Amino acid sequence: MRALSLTFALLFGVAGLAAGEDANHRRLAEHWAPVVFQESRSTVLDFITSFDYDGDWKGDNNWRNAYLYDLSGRVYYGVIESTSHYFITYAFYHARDYTARPYEGFAPKTEHENDLEGLTLTVEKDGSAFGKVVLLETLAHDIFYKYENRDNRKVAAGSLKIDGAMTFVDGRPAIYVEAEGHGVKAASLVVVASGSSFPGVVYRYTGKAAVPESNRDPKATYHKMPLDSVTLLAPDFGWDDYLLERNVHPAVVNVTQPDFIRAVNGLLTGTRYAVTGSLLPRIPSGPVGSTAKKPRTRRCVDSLISTSPGGASVCSRDARFVVSPMAV
Repeated sequence: MRALSLTFALLFGVAGLAAGEDANHRRLAEHWAPVVFQESRSTVLDFITSFDYDGDWKGDNNWRNAYLYDLSGRVYYGVIESTSHYFITYAFYHARDYTARPYEGFAPKTEHENDLEGLTLTVEKDGSAFGKVVLLETLAHDIFYKYENRDNRKVAAGSLKIDGAMTFVDGRPAIYVEAEGHGVKAASLVVVASGSSFPGVVYRYTGKAAVPESNRDPKATYHKMPLDSVTLLAPDFGWDDYLLERNVHPAVVNVTQPDFIRAVNGLLTGTRYAVTGSLLPRIPSGPVGSTAKKPRTRRCVDSLISTSPGGASVCSRDARFVVSPMAV
């Protein structure tokens, strides 16, 4: 997947200061807001956004709703000030911590809804407007990593070790967030230099949130979601009848292109639905044991529900979508 240069907004006070928000702390958080290299294997579950992206402040539907709403890039922050330092925390929310590896969902300590991991910058007060960063500490699951600023060395390993050095992009700390589990670390020099070859999304702070483009890379089209969420994407498609006809009863499915399924529903509600809807059931499936190739229209519809995650698509390249049963 090509890297996307996108923007994210600090969650609170996007249009102005929130009640009780310190203006100087806000300026510090904006100045040091990191460049985030978000590795991605999902065009939904690896997007950084806010907990309340769907507007209902409910945490038990965020996995399902992630496929139904735009996920604008937003980052939580907080600032603690001492007489000598600022401690700036940035937290990255994802709707789900997931795994794309088969059957790993059965193992403990894997998938869960509502994932929040992040980092803390220690900034030394040096008389300048924004100070100097001396330490980066990140959280990857239940492990903390510590990185020094080698251009401003003020820390040394003691009872806790230093795990490496910080990197910067345009004066801002460069951060790497892994796909699936969303552990946070300092971006390596290789990641920083990867440019358009980075396998994910690059978030930059501008004060205006943006929604990443859909990911078309086949290796990144992993969208595990409950079947009822798929029916919400295309409520006008006859899911019950279609699944019954194929004798498929999945509880969870893998959707490779949610946006296309939404578009299909739009077509079904158009003026031509009365024609296509009446013709599709009459397209012959061929006799049992027949090796004759089914009509392309029938094959395209059949590919909507595939019995394997790699089910072939016969629809157009821009209209490709596959839904396949997934073990949970």
